[in-house]
Formats: sequence, structure tokens, C-alpha cells
Amino acid sequence: MTTIDRPALRIRQGERVLVIPLDENIKQRAMTTLNSLRSEPGYLVRNDRCLPWRIEGFDQEGRRSWFYGPAEEGIFLEEVLTYNLEAAFTYLQRLLAALLVLKQEGLASFGLQTDGVLFLRSGGVLFLPPRLLSGIREIRTIAYRLAVYEHLNHPDLKNSFPEQLSFSLAVLLYILLCGRPPFMSGAGEDTGPLHAQMRSFRPPPPELAVPGVKPDVSRFIMRGLMQGPEPQPDLAEYSRCLERWSREGLFADMSETEKELIRRRGEQTAAKRETAYRRRLFWQKNGRRIAVIVLAVLVGGGVAVSWLKNFLEPPATRGLEPAEVVSAFYSSTNTLDHSLMDDCTAGRSGRDMIREVTQLYVITRVSGAYEGETRYQSAESWDQAGRPPLPPDAVLFGVIGLKITPLQPPAGDTTKIYLVRYEQWRSAPVEEEAATAVIRGLKVEERVTVVKKRQDWYITRIERLAAEALDP
Repeated sequence: MTTIDRPALRIRQGERVLVIPLDENIKQRAMTTLNSLRSEPGYLVRNDRCLPWRIEGFDQEGRRSWFYGPAEEGIFLEEVLTYNLEAAFTYLQRLLAALLVLKQEGLASFGLQTDGVLFLRSGGVLFLPPRLLSGIREIRTIAYRLAVYEHLNHPDLKNSFPEQLSFSLAVLLYILLCGRPPFMSGAGEDTGPLHAQMRSFRPPPPELAVPGVKPDVSRFIMRGLMQGPEPQPDLAEYSRCLERWSREGLFADMSETEKELIRRRGEQTAAKRETAYRRRLFWQKNGRRIAVIVLAVLVGGGVAVSWLKNFLEPPATRGLEPAEVVSAFYSSTNTLDHSLMDDCTAGRSGRDMIREVTQLYVITRVSGAYEGETRYQSAESWDQAGRPPLPPDAVLFGVIGLKITPLQPPAGDTTKIYLVRYEQWRSAPVEEEAATAVIRGLKVEERVTVVKKRQDWYITRIERLAAEALDP
């Protein structure tokens, strides 16, 4: 027998058989495991009936070996994906019809593999033994797995069916429409980059990747890829949609001018999503390291440095009146001056706000160095600009409308109590294709206690009295 990389028809002892190849020099332990799976059936679906297809034996020639079973002539899904859309669409309908039969029989609980699905020339679809294929796949090269399996199956849906099949069908539709998979494995033999894309990357919808694709077709495929808030379509919904698309078509009539506008928009969307994905990937890869830096700043800067400053040099608030200390604490949120905020306080007072400002300070400095620009905007500058909409990746934070009122009667010469009112604004995370950032505000009222220690005033207590949500 000749070198075999994929399942194929071969002649064995004068008879045709369908062989499932293994890699060279397979280890005995792996062979023992695979032999235990030989009795696991495949499924031959024809005329709404499901029949078992079983391995007949094992053979070996030199360093190569393979399982073999009854010969069935046809073409594999892997080849179908090279066909034009019209031809391939018919095979996709056959695949879906076969999956619906398996689902009805309670057998649709395996991931699709492009060299594990054979469309028979005599009609029907053969699914090679899923459990055996899974065992073989685990001992073959990662390059092989990437080529035939990984790009069709989401890593977080390994035990979820028919959700996994819904995802695979959406990938197949995307490939047939756009000419490439929605998620790319990149160079090298590693499933990590592909899985990271499936979890975090938002591929351009087909209607932008290929001008003319109907919006409802595009939205349906993106649902299957788990891109958006709507649930995945089930196999029955796939069946209804494929039947309708076969009648009505997948493309809408569109002028060349309209196509060019969509093409440009698609390029912009693709570039924007790629940038957002790389940024997200950066934080995924470096988030722990940055968290350590933040922790070091919080602990080292917030405790050790503060301790040294208190003992070796006067605080930055030296000479300020108590009301000025309160004003400095809240106003520093707009400049992310966590050090000044720390000088304004004693003990545990204001720790949550100081911690948040410190984290924003470190993160905006790190991301600014990485991206070449800062995305931070203070609430004060945003308010002065008329509170305009902000880009979706903007980082907004700070306090505006600060009002500090002494409470009467005074608490004494060394203790002052103030009623503090302000608006606190911050941006919330959004999806990268959002037009603007989501901005949230709070109208806050707090009672602040300021105590004189030696010659300096410190905030020793902050009590929140009220907080009301605000619209931008």
C-alpha cells in the first residue's frame, strides 16, 4: 500500500476496503487503546435510516498501519469545501439531513471531522466511527488535527451537543461564503492561537467580508459562531434556513457602488476587530504580570513608600486647610494622582477609591506604552468638553461637581466633619464594534471626617449616605 494521510479506498488482498490511517511507529500503549475502540461503530445514514458501519480489521506495512472496513465510494467533506458555493451547498444540506437523523436516534454527540464525513455516490452520508477517530486524532500530529478537526470545533463545547454541531455548521457556511475559515490557526503546530481566536476574536460578518451576502444570512451564521447575545440556532432551524436559502438565494441584488462601500466598511471593521483582538490578547497574556505590578504598586507604593514619606518627608498636603485636603482627595481622581490621595488619608479611609485609581494609573501607563497612546480621559475634561460620546475603547474616570459643606456645629479644633456631594463617572467595557463607550454615573453624598494629627490634617473616615444612578 502507498503512503496514506487521510482515509481512502485501497485494494487489500484483491478487494476494495476503506482504510483509516495511523501515524508511523505508533506506540504499543496507544495501539492498545485504539484496539479497544475497534468495535465502536460508524454511522451510515441513508433514506432517513441509520445503519452501523464497523471496522473489519487492522493491517500494517513497514512503519505504517491502518484500520479498514467495508468499502464505500464517495467524496469526503474535506474535498467538498474546495467546491464552488452552489455545488457545496447541496452537500451541506445532505450533511444536515443526516445529522437530524442521528439526533433523532440520540447519536449526534460527536465533533465533525472533514476526513470523517463521506458523502456516498450511491446516496447517503457515512460518518466514520467517531470514538475511534477521536482516539486516532489524539496520537496524530497537531498539524493534522488543525487541518481536519480543530477549526470546526469550539474548545469550550467538547461535551455540548448539538451546540458543537451548530458551531461546526456555521464554520462550514462561513468557509463556503467567504473562502476562508472565520478563525485561523496561524503558523506553527499549536492549537492555542486557534482556540484563543474562537474564544475572543470576532470575525467580520459574511455580509461585510463578501458584499452582497444577505444580512439575515450573515446574522444567522454569526449566531452559530456564538457571536452575539442571541442563542445558537438548533439543527431544525438550520434545516429551515438552508431550505429557504436554496429557494431564495444567499445574495441580494446590489450595485457595484454599494458593494464597494460595503467592501471598504468590511476592511475597516476587520482592521478594527484585529486591533481589538490583539489588545485583548495582550492583556490575556500579560494580565497576570500587570496584576503583579499593580499589587507591587499597591503594597510597595501604598504601604512602604507611604510609610517612608510619612517619616522621612512631610505629606504633600502640608499647610492645607481641612476642606482643602478633602478637595485634593476627590479632585485627584481626575489626574489619577494616587500618591496625593494617599497623603490625604490615614488608616483605611478611602482605600477602595485609592486602589481603583492606582490600578487605572498603572494600567493606562502600561497600555499607553504598548499602544503608543493613552485611552484615558478624566471626567473633568469630558464634562468641560460638553460630555461628548467617547470611542468604545475609551477609559473614563473621575469626579465632577464637587461640593464640600461644613457640618454644624463644628466637631472641635482637631476634628472637622463635611458633607461632600459629587458626581462620579466611569466608562464600562463594551464590544469592540460598538459605536461609542458606555458611560455610567453616580450622584454621591458622603460624610467625611478630617482629623488633625500633629500639624497635618487627614481624612480618617468616609461614610456614604446616598448614591443615585445618572444618565450621561
